[in-house]
Amino acid sequence: MSPEQILDISRECAASVYGHRPPSAQYAERAAMLLAGTCATESACVDVRQHGYSWDIDLGAWGLWQSEKPAMFDNLIYLTSNNVLCARGMKFAEIEWTALQRMGGSSILRCVAASPRLACLMARVHYLRRPEPIPASVDAQARYWKKWYNTAKGKGTPEKYMRDFDRLIRPLIEGQLA
Repeated sequence: MSPEQILDISRECAASVYGHRPPSAQYAERAAMLLAGTCATESACVDVRQHGYSWDIDLGAWGLWQSEKPAMFDNLIYLTSNNVLCARGMKFAEIEWTALQRMGGSSILRCVAASPRLACLMARVHYLRRPEPIPASVDAQARYWKKWYNTAKGKGTPEKYMRDFDRLIRPLIEGQLA
């Protein structure tokens, strides 16, 4: 997918996948920037499998947003606990909940790798599970990503996030404003 498509999917997901109250337009845009930035730094908007891992094992990260199996299953449990969010998420991902449940572990991972919409949903739900609101500035979002997505154990840094955002996403935003 192109960075333009990533930005479009991120915006659609941020605006349409939420719990009980729709986000304001400003907050949806913050969430979209965080999703797009996450994709840019996790996969450069191209890699659907974490480098160094083969396709025949479940370890490592999957999809353009590079979600790992434990996080994906936590996201699915979270979706199970919120019918409204689950319905919105499945509509966005263009998949039926029962089909996803029937897949089982390895099949879900491969589905996330094959479906940018499902991969984006996994990232969106991952962030929805966090207690802190998404910050407004991209710099603060880089730190938020590090804390809640990449974590202290991850190799990513807020500085790399900013470089990837500036290289892949910022030109698109600035082009839309021109």
